[in-house]
Amino acid sequence: MFAILMPVSTAFAQETYENGNITGGDLNGTARYVGMGGAMDALGADLSTVSSNPAGTALFRRSAAAITMGYTKQTDVEKFADGKKNTFNFDQAGFVISKKMSDDLMINFALNYHQSRNFNQILQAAGQMADGSSQGRVCYDKGYFGGIVGGNDIYPNASHPIGEEVYSNNYAFNQLDWLYYNSVVYNPNIDPVNPFVYHGALLYDYGKAQRGFISDYDLNISANLNDRFYAGITFGIKDVHYRSYSEYAELYGWNTPNLGGILLEDHRKISGTGLDMAVGIIVRPIDASPFRVGLSVKSPTIYDLKSENYTAMFVDTRNANSQYLGPSGLDISNSYKFSLYTPWQFGLSVGHTVGKELALGASVEYADYRYTNNRIDDYVDYGVYDPYEDYTHADAVMNHNTKDVMRGVFTFKVGGEYKIIPELALRLGYNYLTPKYSSDGFKDGSLYSVGNNFMSTTEYTNWGSTSRITAGLGYSHKQFSLDLAYQYTQTKGTFYPYFDKFDADNYATSADVYNKRHHMMMTLSYRF
Repeated sequence: MFAILMPVSTAFAQETYENGNITGGDLNGTARYVGMGGAMDALGADLSTVSSNPAGTALFRRSAAAITMGYTKQTDVEKFADGKKNTFNFDQAGFVISKKMSDDLMINFALNYHQSRNFNQILQAAGQMADGSSQGRVCYDKGYFGGIVGGNDIYPNASHPIGEEVYSNNYAFNQLDWLYYNSVVYNPNIDPVNPFVYHGALLYDYGKAQRGFISDYDLNISANLNDRFYAGITFGIKDVHYRSYSEYAELYGWNTPNLGGILLEDHRKISGTGLDMAVGIIVRPIDASPFRVGLSVKSPTIYDLKSENYTAMFVDTRNANSQYLGPSGLDISNSYKFSLYTPWQFGLSVGHTVGKELALGASVEYADYRYTNNRIDDYVDYGVYDPYEDYTHADAVMNHNTKDVMRGVFTFKVGGEYKIIPELALRLGYNYLTPKYSSDGFKDGSLYSVGNNFMSTTEYTNWGSTSRITAGLGYSHKQFSLDLAYQYTQTKGTFYPYFDKFDADNYATSADVYNKRHHMMMTLSYRF
């Protein structure tokens, strides 16, 4: 076991693609909100609008409470490790208290919980390698071509394999490099003078199981003035629980008779909290018309997070025909805190009702993930009798990489509700999200960044656009309402096992991957 020792002054951050797992969110909330595709930012009168347009709660005329349970199913994947294809979810719970202050003014207070992100996903990919290519060659090329570990006094040699002092003092050298250089890349038995080698692989196979969620706790205050102008503000707390386990295997070529291949196991856990705020307004520009226009702005979420990982490499040292998990193994673990600021989010929405039977809504949101701010957490210990001092500053190198990898995302939402009879409503909705990742983006393990220093895997996926189709039913009787909703979500991505910045000949075939989900939910609400 190898673990970083904490020096007097330390700095911690995280890599772009790992941060991409945290930013963004799902379409979730009450069944009515989801059934209409989330296109209720101007229509309002639903608890889920506290996080999308805080002015939406100002349209409540009576106090109300709601609770939502759901069931999610991922399709087109095989069971892997402890990954869950089917999960039951506690999606939402909240209430709003409506208080009439005068004939012209109503003030509402709302408290709402919802699961803004469901991490549960199984990802599987496999492909072929170009002649002489491998993940270990990426680590080898970093030292040979990039001078990352070469050309200075910490360059490894036959009597000085890469050790703790190299790992701790060279940000471009990461956990995976340490594992490879201390296993298959450094081999003095082959050539004591030049003991560094790489091995070519034939095939790769990858599996990953993600679990967890982000919970949002929102406190909202809104006002209704003359039933023409509505305004609201929401203060939010996020609670992050992310877990992942992955296995990456390579079958080495027949020109390496003493090595059959490698298996890399990676466990990662990210937890912590975030704070944000949102403001919004809704206006009826024409007194005689129910047509409404909504505007909303959401601040960056300021995350204070902790990442923990345990990564192990197993090398088949017997023969090329034997299976993985040979007797040779090496592992490494780390635990560190870091900060992350998400980008600003802006929303524009419209809504209209026709009589008491039909409600229509549409909205567009924009968040530019190129401006996700990766923050370095610094901790300085001034002595035994003095407390730690901590502060953050931007990781300029990783933020530049984020601008290359990420994109601004438009979210388009349309939806409608039609009351077949006063007690029964039918709902339909559709969402479309533009791609969050550049198709040319890649995980750059050569960056001289604290975020790269803690990287333990090389794989990455450039996810494309997302489509969501929703439908729902609602039944109300006196003060009670029962709402049902169904949501189908599909995102296609391109998986890459690694990218070698220094050697274009070291590559593996990409793989098309999908994230397809069915989400059923039920909301029970009560008006009082």
